[in-house]
Amino acid sequence: PLININIRKGFYDGLRRNSFICRVILKCNNRNLGVVGSEILSTYRRNSSHLIQLKILQADFQQSELEHVALTVRSCSNLKEVTLYQCNITDQKLLSIVEALRGQSSLERLYLNRNRIGNDGCQALATLLSHPNSNVQEIQLSDNNIDNEGAIAICNSLINNTKLKKIFLSDNPIDRNVKDVFYN
Repeated sequence: PLININIRKGFYDGLRRNSFICRVILKCNNRNLGVVGSEILSTYRRNSSHLIQLKILQADFQQSELEHVALTVRSCSNLKEVTLYQCNITDQKLLSIVEALRGQSSLERLYLNRNRIGNDGCQALATLLSHPNSNVQEIQLSDNNIDNEGAIAICNSLINNTKLKKIFLSDNPIDRNVKDVFYN
């Protein structure tokens, strides 16, 4: 109905004008991000300097929606935390997110728990963590599909990284002898 269109337009216009909102949390309950979620992200691409936290929970991301997320992350220069929890992110889907995060020197926390990230995703994350401008202090990758190869790739990326303080890899199929490397 026409009235709903005007209400939505007013809502998005209000988001654009409000410079006090610095945290956005979208809970999708295992559905797609949808038009509303995509429009909210689009709003922050236009007025992005104050956004410091972006959390998207339980989304069933399609590739086109992930591109909206990547564009938003890329344009938000002050992001300190990005959480994509249980969002059906595979290695292939993670590539656009990692590429968007590569230029984020303010990013301190990256939470990617309960996705479908595997070894190729870990290789992409390793490039992010080994970048000299990376300020990531905490990364959570619990409950994914990361095995020995992925864990070793991340471990090797930390050779010159002095910023990372915490890494969470629990509930992944990693052998005990590889896990011991992270505890020593």
